[in-house]
This record gives sequence, C-alpha cells and structure tokens, in this order.
Amino acid sequence: MSSVSLPSRSSRPSLSLSKKYLDSVADRSSDPLYLALKACVEVLKQTHQHYLQPSEDPIETEKRNRSIVIENLPESSRSLASERVDDDYSHIKKILDAADIEVRPETVFRMGERRAGKVRPLKVILPRVSSQRAILRQTKKINDRPEYSSVRIRPSLTEKERKEQSASSTRREKAST
Repeated sequence: MSSVSLPSRSSRPSLSLSKKYLDSVADRSSDPLYLALKACVEVLKQTHQHYLQPSEDPIETEKRNRSIVIENLPESSRSLASERVDDDYSHIKKILDAADIEVRPETVFRMGERRAGKVRPLKVILPRVSSQRAILRQTKKINDRPEYSSVRIRPSLTEKERKEQSASSTRREKAST
C-alpha cells in the first residue's frame, strides 16, 4: 500500500497574497478586480448568514407566498369594526374585478394598530400562489383606476426581506444621483 503525503505547510499557497492584494488596492475602489472580490466576499457573507439563521416555519412561508400587502388603501371611517371590515372586503372585490381575477380571499385584515391620520397596510391571504402572482402582474391595470392610482400592491415579505429590499433601493437611489 502506498502512502500519500500532503505538501508541507510552508509549500501550500497562503491567503496572505490575496490579503496583501486587497490591502494594496483598498484605496483604489475603482479597481475592477477589487470590486469583483469585494462582491464575492459580500455574497459569501450573506450565504453564510442565511444558513446560520433558524429555519422559518414552512406553513408561514407557504401562507406568505400566497399573500399580498396593499398600501395606501384608504381606511373606512365607519364606527363599527364589522362595517370597516366590510368596506375592506368591498375594496378587495373591486381590485380583483379591476385585475379580472376570479378568486375569493381566505383572509383580509389591516396590519398594526388603528391610529388617527395613519393608513394601515391591508394584508390579503389568497388560496393559491398563482392568484398572488396574477394580482402582482396586474398592478398597473389596477393603478389605472382613479380610486386606486396611489395604491401600492406588493408581495408579503418577512421583516428581513423588507430591510434588504429597503437597503437595496437606497443603494440604487444613491447610485443614480
């Protein structure tokens, strides 16, 4: 039986060369190789963090994947809670009609506490993922209606996803100015 020997520690390539390179170009942030390496490091960090996070409940994930959140939809001023809920369902029916989507939502509710002068987002849980995607594809058609022109429809996101999306849009805004 033959044995396999590993190269000695001194003959193995070290990461110090890469570190030296990164340090030498750190002040030259326009260097394409430096920028590519920096992007790779960032992806690796995010991937590492993703796998360290505890897994989310699969039932909640499935429910969120078939949900939408509607922002800037005016709240009812009626005094009875049941009437306000009826008004929200009425808006949802009109939005679904505008999008020409035949589906009955499983749940519709306002998120957060009711406060004067603040419009709470409306969460709509649909029976199928395909219904959620169909509504998201028809957002422009919905916004073409005058009563829904300022309404924003987005998928339901985790808090982490919302923060990442917000940071991403902030970076894009800074890059465009």
